[in-house]
Amino acid sequence: MSEVRLIDANALEKLAIPCETHNGALTELCVPLYQIRNAPTLPNPCGNPCNFTRPTGKWIESEIGHHCSRCGMYGWFEYNFCPKCGARMEEAEDE
Repeated sequence: MSEVRLIDANALEKLAIPCETHNGALTELCVPLYQIRNAPTLPNPCGNPCNFTRPTGKWIESEIGHHCSRCGMYGWFEYNFCPKCGARMEEAEDE
């Protein structure tokens, strides 16, 4: 397996083509493997391709549940990561 790369998914979406599903319908969009292999690589600010840093946030408690301090998504459970923005959650705080 080759080195992990941070690729530009937005650029690949523009190259997607219709492809067949298991029943022959053209309902999926696919990107050919050669396009993925030749995809533009984004610069890695942390230097280590296997250690990308995630944004952090906190679950803020309110009367109707908890919400993410980064994106505002409400939830009733305190996950380790926000399901909407992907922020890694640190210690929760009351609001």
